[in-house]
Amino acid sequence: MTAIDPIRPDRPGTAGALTWALAISTYNRIDILEICVRHALNQTRMPAEIVIVDASADWQGNSRRIIPMAEAAGVPIQYLQAPRKSLPVQRNHGIKAASSDILFLIDDDAFMAADCAETIMRIYEADRDQRIAAVSATDGPMPSDAELVVAAKTGLTKSERTTGLLARSGLARFLWVELFMMSAEQIFIPYDGKWHRPDAATVAAYASDKVIPQSTIVGYRLTVRRRVALAEPYDEALMSYAASEDFDATYRFSRHGWTVAATEAKLYHHEAMTARLKRKQSTRLAAVNIAYFLRKNMRYPVRQTVQFFVMMARRLLAEFLKDLLSRRWSFPQFLGLAGAVPGTIAIMRHDRATLAAFHDPIQRRILGLPAEGTP
Repeated sequence: MTAIDPIRPDRPGTAGALTWALAISTYNRIDILEICVRHALNQTRMPAEIVIVDASADWQGNSRRIIPMAEAAGVPIQYLQAPRKSLPVQRNHGIKAASSDILFLIDDDAFMAADCAETIMRIYEADRDQRIAAVSATDGPMPSDAELVVAAKTGLTKSERTTGLLARSGLARFLWVELFMMSAEQIFIPYDGKWHRPDAATVAAYASDKVIPQSTIVGYRLTVRRRVALAEPYDEALMSYAASEDFDATYRFSRHGWTVAATEAKLYHHEAMTARLKRKQSTRLAAVNIAYFLRKNMRYPVRQTVQFFVMMARRLLAEFLKDLLSRRWSFPQFLGLAGAVPGTIAIMRHDRATLAAFHDPIQRRILGLPAEGTP
């Protein structure tokens, strides 16, 4: 019998099912990780394997809480110590350790709706020509787990209120993107001088209108073909949680195929901040990392350097307004970005051959880490 395409029932689909792995990098967030894994094990389509790379000091103790969950569900699991406390290093380690066709590289504070994996896997399996390199889940409502009950009188998280406003108002969407620069296209300069993104009509004709093109994919909701992730490893020069690493990686993924979002594959991002940076630090780190990525990979140095600093000038205004409207009177995002300007200038002027070594102490100063080799 001919297999039926699960997205487009009017035409045949691919023969044979693909496998998927939950491949998570974590650090000092065992309670959140436990909820994440529980949601993965409650999927209507179970993972073929779980790979967790933990940079916590007590990673073995953490493993004793997670491994029994997977074993009870009959899912093979590898719980690995991180080679280094760096999100890109951890991600690459997990990618190599996994063996499944599709990797769900979601964050440890991202919780999938029960049919999220099944919805995404149908998209990959219906992609007979393998035009799609990576699929993003879509932000969904908070799950009903007792651990996630919050004291919100409105019953909505801030992100859900924002999403609702953007859906209703064209003006709000314009201000969100153009003034507040809340999109990848506004703050990330494509290395090749263009975005590798098909138009929506092409994607809809090939897959369905429930699959929409993306320029890049936010890391907490990312899934990708393992062969693509192996071909385009994460940049291991970055430290800590490596702000902006998802922009860089998924842009490079898009050279191998489409990056798309599955509008019906829902996932809730809890945005747990345990062991993360303060707002001022994270804003500064993200800016210098974007400069590092661009300097390393750009094809049109003069034009793209100008684009970068025009973007930085616009972002200074955007971050000032966001701090002001949010009543953050210490203006952490604005001052974080302003503090990054000297570092970005130095990075954009530096020789590419030694750029990673040059970027190392810049990151360390922002993160408050000792110089390399210092005890």
